[in-house]
Amino acid sequence: MKTVKAALLATTIAFSPIVVSWDQYLDDPESELFQDWYPYTQISGQSFSDSEESGLANSSVQFFPDPSSRLNTHHIFDARVGYNTDGQQQLYIVTTYPCEATHRSGETAVLKVNGQNVRFNAACNLINYAYYTIATATGTSYVVNEFKRASTVSIHIPYKDTNRGVPFSAAGFTKLWNSYGGGAL
Repeated sequence: MKTVKAALLATTIAFSPIVVSWDQYLDDPESELFQDWYPYTQISGQSFSDSEESGLANSSVQFFPDPSSRLNTHHIFDARVGYNTDGQQQLYIVTTYPCEATHRSGETAVLKVNGQNVRFNAACNLINYAYYTIATATGTSYVVNEFKRASTVSIHIPYKDTNRGVPFSAAGFTKLWNSYGGGAL
């Protein structure tokens, strides 16, 4: 696969502007990413390290369709560090997938994180996109440790009848996570 470094500013609805730090072309039909995402043939991303320079707290991945596919949309995913309404430090997985009934009812969803099933709470943001928060302390510990130890964390996110893996860069996660100081007392 060709890997190209880039530095361009991309702005999208409901997502903060990101500085794209890597591009990857999905040109190997045998790869899992190609099989999960075809006809999307290019992904671009930003690591936690890159987002920290701009004052953000996320790792972002964008998938772009092959121009010949006639798809006119791309998908964006963020792994964001923040605080929940109880003041507890949290990792959010934010998508550009439209909300469905299961998101609105607050049901749990199982997302596969680096091969391990983890229970997440599903919800909708203010502009009707789906997002997920880890549902258990054990799940939080596992996912945070994966971001701390691995260079890339693959999270399979369900949508309609697909369950596509999203490769989040973990570069800079530990420093960012630790700088948030944990949950409020």
